[in-house]
This record gives sequence, structure tokens and C-alpha cells, in this order.
Amino acid sequence: MRKKTIILLYVLALPPLGLAVLPLLPAILHLGGIHIINLLIAVVFFLTGSVLGLIAWIGTLIKQGKQGQWGWFICTLLFGGIALLIYLIAVPEKSPQFPVPSYGQVYQPQASMYYPPNPSSYPLSPNDPRP
Repeated sequence: MRKKTIILLYVLALPPLGLAVLPLLPAILHLGGIHIINLLIAVVFFLTGSVLGLIAWIGTLIKQGKQGQWGWFICTLLFGGIALLIYLIAVPEKSPQFPVPSYGQVYQPQASMYYPPNPSSYPLSPNDPRP
């Protein structure tokens, strides 16, 4: 997974997680009871943000494992989102190194054709250039 995709998923996960708190504010601030609709809205927002964040987290762990960044892997595994945020800010993306295609044709001389002498026991083939 590319770093841009991980950043996009991480950024898209934050607003739903923040919006999950809004329907619960009346109950948190003791302004009124919690309604089932508010609770369902909060759960939907929380699940949406959590799934996006989990995909970004797993993608980052896979990327770190493939690149052999085991220190970052352990920190991201143990500390989750904050280590993921620091990793996305601090570590530059390694671009894969592909061989550069060459457009010129390389001349390689062919070996000369060698026809060993034809023993009398072998019959001559019709394509044989020897007499």
C-alpha cells in the first residue's frame, strides 16, 4: 500500500471518530437522557472511522514488514495511531528501484558456423553445404 493511500485512509478515519461523540454529548454533559437514535448514529460513525483506521494501520504494518523496518513495526503495533501518525510524518517513502530500460540494440557477433568433417559412415543431409 502506498504512503499516500495510508495517509488518505488515516485522514478519512478522523472525522467519523470525532462525529461519533456529538450524538452522545447531551448524555455526557448530563443535559438529557441518551436516545437510541443518538446511540445508533454514534455507533455507525465510530464503526466507519474504526474500519478506515484499521485498514490504514494494517497497511502500514504490512509496508513496514516488507521494508524490514522492524523498529517502526513494533512501535506501530504497540502504540497504534500515534506511532502511525509519527511514521507518516517522519519517514520518507522509499521508491522502488526498477532497472532502466535500454532502447539501443547491443551488437553481439555470432559465432562462425563450424561443420566438422563428414565421416563416411554418416549419410549426407540435403541441407549440408559441404560437398
